[in-house]
Amino acid sequence: MREGQLDANIAPTEYFQMNQIGEHSFTLAVRTSQQESILLPELVSTLHQINPNLGVSNEATMIEKIDTTQAALLHRFSAWLVGGFAAMALGFATKAANASAVNHLSC
Repeated sequence: MREGQLDANIAPTEYFQMNQIGEHSFTLAVRTSQQESILLPELVSTLHQINPNLGVSNEATMIEKIDTTQAALLHRFSAWLVGGFAAMALGFATKAANASAVNHLSC
């Protein structure tokens, strides 16, 4: 599992058993071929069946998690910015071509 920013180098990672680190929280990642939006509520329900007192929070699909990262937002912003400039250039080129055609016809 990749930890940290999506466009950063991967650092070595060490994993410990939950009872060795003294924390009372954990992250669960599941790979599935099923539709995520259907499986996610089933996973939460199964966790509550195992332990009704278990607090579940911040449940999301991996796509939702990735889409909200800073790297994804910066890449999306860059694409919109380049697209905006391309549209402006196309508009200016079309206007210049139309002006040139009108000047050519009037001569």
